[in-house]
Amino acid sequence: MILSRSKFAALLLGASLFAGCDEIHQDSGPVPTVLLPSGASVVADGSGELSYQAPQDGRLFVYDAGTQTVEAATRMRAGQRFVLSADGLARLDGQKLGQHDLKKTAQHRLYFEKE
Repeated sequence: MILSRSKFAALLLGASLFAGCDEIHQDSGPVPTVLLPSGASVVADGSGELSYQAPQDGRLFVYDAGTQTVEAATRMRAGQRFVLSADGLARLDGQKLGQHDLKKTAQHRLYFEKE
């Protein structure tokens, strides 16, 4: 079966939505296409270490309150623990997320949206 470019692009986009992805950016600026969903709730807020353990599957968003932008988004499974250290390092179950650290001096909020 041969797929046209548009069908392949649509298939790839659909697969990426179901697979989830980790988005940690700093050098290239905030992620312009990631917005906080209306169903997301604040689960942590502060400028030091923040952590959250997911009660169920969903997505976690790291929001910079100063710049009012989403700096990171990651899919979480029930029971997984996310930690944003005081030095800006993001980890999920102990594994570093992304290639760059987040802003160390920022006032961050963690939002979680249940699936």
